[in-house]
Amino acid sequence: MKNTLCKRYFTIKIDLKMKITMLFLLVAFFQLQANNTYSQKSNISMNMKDATIASIFEEIEKTTDFNILYKNSTLDINKRISVNVDKVKIDELMGIVLKKTNVSFEIRKKLIVLVENGKKLNSGTSPASSNPPKVPGQTMTVTGTVTDQDNIPLGGVSIVIKGSTKGVSTNFDGEYEIEASEGDILVFSYIGFSSREISVKQADVINVAMMQSSMDLNEVIVTATGARRKVEMGNSIANLNVADDVKQRPISNVSDLLQGQATGVQISSSGGSTGMGSRIRIRGSNSASLSNEPVIYVDGILINNEANSISFETGGQSPSRLNDINPEDIESIEIIKGPSAATLYGSIAANGVIRITTKKGKQGEPRWSAFFESGLVEDVTTYPKNYQALDAAGNPGFNFEAAEGTFVHSTVNSFQPLNDPRTSPFRTGQSYGGGLSVSGGSEVLTYFLSGSLTDGEGVLPVNNIKRTNFRGNFGAKITDDLKVNLTTGYTNSNLELPLNDNFALALMSQGLNGTSTIDVNNGWGEFTPDELFTIDTRQIINRFTSGLELIWQPSEKLNLRASGGLDLHPVGTVSFSPRVKPLIF
Repeated sequence: MKNTLCKRYFTIKIDLKMKITMLFLLVAFFQLQANNTYSQKSNISMNMKDATIASIFEEIEKTTDFNILYKNSTLDINKRISVNVDKVKIDELMGIVLKKTNVSFEIRKKLIVLVENGKKLNSGTSPASSNPPKVPGQTMTVTGTVTDQDNIPLGGVSIVIKGSTKGVSTNFDGEYEIEASEGDILVFSYIGFSSREISVKQADVINVAMMQSSMDLNEVIVTATGARRKVEMGNSIANLNVADDVKQRPISNVSDLLQGQATGVQISSSGGSTGMGSRIRIRGSNSASLSNEPVIYVDGILINNEANSISFETGGQSPSRLNDINPEDIESIEIIKGPSAATLYGSIAANGVIRITTKKGKQGEPRWSAFFESGLVEDVTTYPKNYQALDAAGNPGFNFEAAEGTFVHSTVNSFQPLNDPRTSPFRTGQSYGGGLSVSGGSEVLTYFLSGSLTDGEGVLPVNNIKRTNFRGNFGAKITDDLKVNLTTGYTNSNLELPLNDNFALALMSQGLNGTSTIDVNNGWGEFTPDELFTIDTRQIINRFTSGLELIWQPSEKLNLRASGGLDLHPVGTVSFSPRVKPLIF
């Protein structure tokens, strides 16, 4: 029984092999017949006037499957002729093109070979066997094997023609085959190995040995806090190159640079007054009682980013110390959103890290840059009116009296002092800004110097800000092994804020809870704007930041880096409230 099964099994296998063999033979036969008759069955139409022979050949190769092989010394391809044919055979078209030349042609399947008259190719050999010369621009089949440095085949290596999307991959044995032209550059790339670029020449066999690269798995990234391995970075990091963004968008502070530029980063304003800062949340709020602000580094210096509320009269408006930095001085911003931020920078970085790198000088002649900007600020809100119902005698009534039926209104007065131009305190605010910077240096010393001035007016007369920024970044090469980088920045800010937002005695509250007629206190509540504007609330900042970095490289395999920084930011808050009338709480 066992022998019978085996015999039947081998009989089936032989039958299948014979069938498959016959199938391939039939396919090869029909393919051979198709190749032999292709030139007889294909029709070509062409209408080209005063065109070079080279352009006609290119059109033939473009519109058909034929390739034309020739030597530049055999035919003057720059000669101009005119061709106008409709559905003719390829041999007829070639005869028209080569009519007045000393060149004839032979068609071998889909290859047209041009030869001088009197010189004929050996008909017993194919062009491939006679090894015809490769012509620049002529497509050829390039094959080869890709191995590693130990001659072990590499499967899955990417081979791409540089400057195009055409490419292939090696098989399990490291073999590949790609159509390319002489002069093309093949780019071989594989994970963990250094990429190689090889130019295609007349040889159609290119074997490549790839060399392992340890840097691909240990990539180094230069950040504001120095060079680190990529594996040490946060698992979610956003890189913002903002140097050009500042020139294209109306950027007034750093918060505007971050707005909508990175996923998971939310920017919300702490108030609508001029000079107000923004609250930054990376991946939402992480604490119900502690600060949710991210850690800020500027050129490797940890800067204070605490919310500084001036006083309770401003209704919780908080200037941001992040806005002390001039956006024109920033080169790039990195935002770390992953848990590795806390691993690298400690528990203070649980809410994320924002690393800011300012511009540095580059070797060369001084490069100057200047900017000037201006804008207008208007209040376009239409505020709801204050209503008051009166009876026939002119006495005011209340809603509960109307509900009980003890009050019947005769007229209803309405007024809003915030809307009426006679009583509205709003103005058209203006803002101006300008700055100048220069950078350059030599091989020994590089520098970047900048200065800027900002003068902003809000929609209220008591809302103004004046800010001055200076920055100086220097790099010095002490010796071939020792380099020193010094960064300095100074900010002077004078911010004036009105009583606003959720303060009960603020301007908005007095207008929204005012009277229904201009005849009573000009429509305002307990205080008028003239009385409220006598309260002077200011915040004065004189901030100085500096950082020093020493880089010593005694050998190629040893690199020592030491850095330190200073963030000095004295804050002065002034609030003057003259007693106009008793305040009742």
